[in-house]
Amino acid sequence: MQAPRPCIDPAISRHDMSTTTCEALAHAKLWPTPGRSAYAAPHYLPARITPVPDLLPAAVPVTWPQPRPEAARGDRYGGLGLASVIGRGLRGRCPACGEGRLFAGFLAVTPECARCKAPLGRLRADDAPPYFTIFITGHLVIPMVFYLGESSLSFVAQGLIALPLTAAIAVGLLRPVKGATVGVMLRLGLAAPEPEPDPRCQ
Repeated sequence: MQAPRPCIDPAISRHDMSTTTCEALAHAKLWPTPGRSAYAAPHYLPARITPVPDLLPAAVPVTWPQPRPEAARGDRYGGLGLASVIGRGLRGRCPACGEGRLFAGFLAVTPECARCKAPLGRLRADDAPPYFTIFITGHLVIPMVFYLGESSLSFVAQGLIALPLTAAIAVGLLRPVKGATVGVMLRLGLAAPEPEPDPRCQ
């Protein structure tokens, strides 16, 4: 039979209540001494100390967070080559299989690959493709602008050449750059978590 655990009665003074558990046990003469165990016999307990089994709370087990299913699913595509997924994305194909269509519109990504069922719709590139497109377009257009500035063309003629060409390059690069970005995200397992079902719809 397990020995009862001591519990300090609420009638104890405020000074005694502020002590630690070890000090309270020592004050109640329940601390182990040579020849006496940690829990004394009941006749050693003062009137204001009541033996109850739940003085000390039970230890709370530590539960480590389990890996998300999305992370494990992302590892499924971790073996794909980086150049491979970028090339497939540039062609507008599924980065996983290279055969299904990546886009359902000009920039709208298809929710799921029709062939390999890759979760393409959960790869949210957001503003990354426009940033990359601006970076690439700037490096292509700025040398041309300097070249036009050294020419004998008028300022209006330079603008009529540079502005439409800049817009055409940016629009032409946006979709391939987004496809490559989605491919890299699939390779790195950066898919958004699946939405939890609404209990009201069940």
